[in-house]
Amino acid sequence: MKKKFAKALLAAWCLGAGLLLAACSIESGDGLASLPRLPGEYLALQQKVDAILDKGYVPAVAESGANRQAMQLQDIDGDGQNEIVSFYRSATSGEYAVYIHKRQGDDYVELGSARGYGKYLREVSYPRLQSGGARALALSWGTEENATAGMTVHTLGPGGLTEALAAGYSSSYITDINGDGADEIGLISFDRAGGSMVLTLYGFVGLQCQELDLAPLSLDAKSVVKISRGASPGRAAASLYIDSISANGGYVTDIMELRSGSLVNAALGGGSLRSAATWRPVNIVCQDIDKDGIPEIPLADLLPGYADPNAADSCWKLRWTKFSGGAPQSVAMETYHALADSWYMRWPDQWGQSVSALRKNEAGVVKTAFLVPNEEAPPEGYLTPGEENVLLNVWIFTGDNRQDHFNASGMKWLRTADNAIYAYSLPANCYPELALTDEQAVNYFNAVATEWASEVYS
Repeated sequence: MKKKFAKALLAAWCLGAGLLLAACSIESGDGLASLPRLPGEYLALQQKVDAILDKGYVPAVAESGANRQAMQLQDIDGDGQNEIVSFYRSATSGEYAVYIHKRQGDDYVELGSARGYGKYLREVSYPRLQSGGARALALSWGTEENATAGMTVHTLGPGGLTEALAAGYSSSYITDINGDGADEIGLISFDRAGGSMVLTLYGFVGLQCQELDLAPLSLDAKSVVKISRGASPGRAAASLYIDSISANGGYVTDIMELRSGSLVNAALGGGSLRSAATWRPVNIVCQDIDKDGIPEIPLADLLPGYADPNAADSCWKLRWTKFSGGAPQSVAMETYHALADSWYMRWPDQWGQSVSALRKNEAGVVKTAFLVPNEEAPPEGYLTPGEENVLLNVWIFTGDNRQDHFNASGMKWLRTADNAIYAYSLPANCYPELALTDEQAVNYFNAVATEWASEVYS
């Protein structure tokens, strides 16, 4: 069985490495891969793997992230040639082991190995130690407490792999913050003394990974949802936009910047402990909505006819706001976002504050009408769609008969997703100054993309 594990591991790796099919083949049989005819160099590698498996290990993979293979190719030492990084777990003790092998002629030489313990291997990353050079090995570990994790960072030197950092965290991000070509590691954890979450930034000095600085998140930040990297206008350094669930409901964003080597939360202006300027009552993360390399923060306003920000059916217009120095500067775009239905629409300039929206779910069809409110109607009729006040309808057809329902609706097609058809109509109305063209309706509509980004790596 161990030999079959070794052959399966090598088969998966050589296919990933792009070897010719003549050199590798897969046998289905018991679901394991085999290598009946391997060049001598890979037979040498198989012997190394066999020796590791003979110690009681089995191949292991990370639970998430981009690097989930049991055997991976990475240029760890920065010489332009990929090394082989392989991952294992003890079948008895649960101990994890990582080995790095380098090809030398027809043989593979072990450069180093590391051990680790965790409930599971959560993610594998390879931070860059220097611009265009060597990489470190960052291992993220799951713990018994699902809200926290651990990270160990290993660097490769003449003596093999050395543990350069071991730290706990709840959220993490790896990217080049200061613009020097090497990556920094940002770990967020809860500071019991200060009563808030804290971002600690680590950087590489030679083969060491040292703490550079730390800064608190907003006192209202309860749990990090997303971390985004953004350019800093006029500076080589980047900024980190950290979206969190707020203790007051909604989301809050912290903006972390490196200024003269010091980590600063620009959203905490004037000595405040809360990022009040970035708080919004909607659960929507920041996004580079205008594709300029800098995330915008979605500040929210209730649409006309809605008064309760906590009501589930309230509709909002989002102001995607650019921040500088922790303060709002300008609005890049306004949108209506329907996250539950996976779409959003750019808010037409001519609509301004004159238009509202009404969403209904009727027999498998989600209908959103953009309309001019009836100022003369009683409160219960303020948002009633009529024959003359609806500017745009967006319908979503779901269910097994969605194609038939769409065909019978008379609506115009917008988009087809795996389980839905999006369509629109532009009813006749008595507001020509607010009317849209078909081209505008199509161009303003956007699907909300599902993000499958790595937890820790930019």
